[in-house]
Amino acid sequence: MFRLGPAQDDERCARCGSVIAVRTLHHLLDPGVQRTERICHECGGLEDTPDSSLGLELQALRTARRGARFDVCLTVRNDTDDEIEGQCLAAVRRGSELGVTDNGSCQPLRVPPREQVAVRFGLRFAETAVVHQYDLQAVVVASTRVFMARVPLWLR
Repeated sequence: MFRLGPAQDDERCARCGSVIAVRTLHHLLDPGVQRTERICHECGGLEDTPDSSLGLELQALRTARRGARFDVCLTVRNDTDDEIEGQCLAAVRRGSELGVTDNGSCQPLRVPPREQVAVRFGLRFAETAVVHQYDLQAVVVASTRVFMARVPLWLR
């Protein structure tokens, strides 16, 4: 159970240039527990984080081709004075049903204080996957906190 705080919309999407609404949800019973969402008016939900210690940006082409490898880059920005260690992955939602290879392969993550690190992944849809729009997602788990990012991906 969360209470929705007022939205801010003074940021632009790096992917499409549309306005991003930033909203914070506060747990009703424990106000110290919150989630912050960044939602693009065009691309949809981009980021869902427990705090502002890490910033995520998921980059990939807007379209992928069946049977062809496509590259994904997750940029993780550490906005703290401490080194952050954890695990990260990039995956297509419901990718196992679509025959996506290397879907959800975890990689170790170490981000020095006040720096950013780019982590690269390579994914491939099966030749038989249905042409459609899918969710490309990334997850970072660090110090028991879960940070998520997503962008839409068209399969041609």
